[in-house]
Parts: sequence; C-alpha cells; structure tokens
Amino acid sequence: MREEAGMDAVTTLAVELEPELRDAFLGAAAIDDVPPNEVPRALVRGYVAEKRGEREPPTPAYEAFLRRKVEIAMASYRAGDVISNEDVGAEFAERRRRLVVDLT
Repeated sequence: MREEAGMDAVTTLAVELEPELRDAFLGAAAIDDVPPNEVPRALVRGYVAEKRGEREPPTPAYEAFLRRKVEIAMASYRAGDVISNEDVGAEFAERRRRLVVDLT
C-alpha cells in the first residue's frame, strides 16, 4: 500500500483487459484528458454508492430543467388547465381497449 494526498491508504486492483479494450480505454481517457487510474476509481465509487442506495446530487442544468417543468405545470394548474384522475383513467382505458382491438 502507498499513501496518497487526501486518502489514508490505497491499494492496487489489477484488471485483466484484452489488448484492444486496453488501447481503446487509454485512448478514451486521453481524449477526455483524464488520468487512466481515475476512471476505474470513479467507476468503483459509483458502483458502491449505487449499491448503498446513494445518489449523486443533480447537476445545476437538471435542476433548472426540473424547476422550469414545475413552473409550467403550476401555471397550467393555476389557469385551470387540468384533467381529473378519473378522466385520465378513462382516456387510457379507452386507448388500451383500442390497442387490444387493433392487435387482434
């Protein structure tokens, strides 16, 4: 094990790759200007976080998109442009009925 800045101790993980995959990986990392050793580290962190049920925070762009989507929906609601649950259910029941008829 060796010491690294910001980390207590690190260990080495060996990964077997076909030569073509290794070359493609190194090329992709170079294009992204990312040190090749950072990619597996990020993948392992993401995998562990996923298994723990953790999520990464949304990006500012996604937050802006979602905020705008909610604003549009709230404006529609305030304007009375709404459809009841019953009407939506009836509409989609009819769509499902037509789909079954079309498939038979």
